[in-house]
Amino acid sequence: MDCGKIERSTMTGSGHTNWPKPGAWAKALAGDERLVAGLHDPEARYLVEWLIAAGNSLSRAGLESLLPWLYGQARTARQFVYLWCHARDYAGASQLVGCDFPHFPLPSPAVNDPVSVMEAILASVQMCMAEPNGAPSLRKKFGKTA
Repeated sequence: MDCGKIERSTMTGSGHTNWPKPGAWAKALAGDERLVAGLHDPEARYLVEWLIAAGNSLSRAGLESLLPWLYGQARTARQFVYLWCHARDYAGASQLVGCDFPHFPLPSPAVNDPVSVMEAILASVQMCMAEPNGAPSLRKKFGKTA
């Protein structure tokens, strides 16, 4: 399973790379409307709650090293759900998955429930995190070996 690459991207584009304690980053996350732009409330809520739960499950070292990657995955999931379910741009959504995140499942065009699609995508991210050779260097960053 190819799980993309970990990037030291920023959460809000303002240069944050040293993540403070979970409460502070979760508040910053809740204030970032770009994360949920184009989504309706149910799938936006699911995405934010998933990202907060995933971040809270990490140690401080894991949070600092993996949160930027998780945030990037969440932004891509948002874009995919928007394209697939709201814009019905299957070609654009497929290209997004094929180019940047090949571990995301590609649903049937008949599947257009945004929450179901979001749930499937985020489940694939969770599986990627659990894979011994998932996203590059994840196991090293958590101090685990495959």
